[in-house]
Amino acid sequence: MKVIWRNVKNPRIDLREGEVVIIAPRGTDIDMLLERKRDWINKNIVKIKALNNRAEKDIESRGIRILDNYYNVVHNCKNVGIIGSSVYVCRKRGKLLKEKLRAMLREDIESKVRKYSRILNKEPKKVFIREQKTKWGSCSSSGNLSFNLGLIFLPVEFREYVVAHEMVHLLYPNHGAEFEEVLEGLGVKLPSRDEELYYWYYSRLCKKKLML
Repeated sequence: MKVIWRNVKNPRIDLREGEVVIIAPRGTDIDMLLERKRDWINKNIVKIKALNNRAEKDIESRGIRILDNYYNVVHNCKNVGIIGSSVYVCRKRGKLLKEKLRAMLREDIESKVRKYSRILNKEPKKVFIREQKTKWGSCSSSGNLSFNLGLIFLPVEFREYVVAHEMVHLLYPNHGAEFEEVLEGLGVKLPSRDEELYYWYYSRLCKKKLML
């Protein structure tokens, strides 16, 4: 268990990395919080194991999904990248593979940004592809959009949703009624919480398999 003291209003528990991480304001009674949340923690630890197992089986049976195509993983330091139906990986050259994947995702994301820019009549100042730890995408107050590199491993309908979501934030920074109305009008598929959790563990496992 790990406790991170932070200037937040309410404590929260994060289990995504397979460890109980508590983020709380100083003075929080950690023992009381754990006792109150014990059933929730145990339930979600079971869920996390199931999601990880599902992701592992999917990758074992079909390979790693990269922009909706599936590839076998081959360890080869001479030809790092995607060739035919295989993705060639090397621990020593992980940075090179990461940059190639970043370029592929950027092309995909920017095409979607252009589409929603025409619909919403709004353009971002800049688009970044980052290795974000907790978010699929974000919109800064200055009008820049950032997208998680892990999106490259996820289905096109989820990438569509994330891009549409962040594009609407260029118009409405919060999640109020106007934001929800415009996002719904774009016709994207809103994922369930369980879907998002599965995507998180699937993308994390893909990165591990590719030694990124």
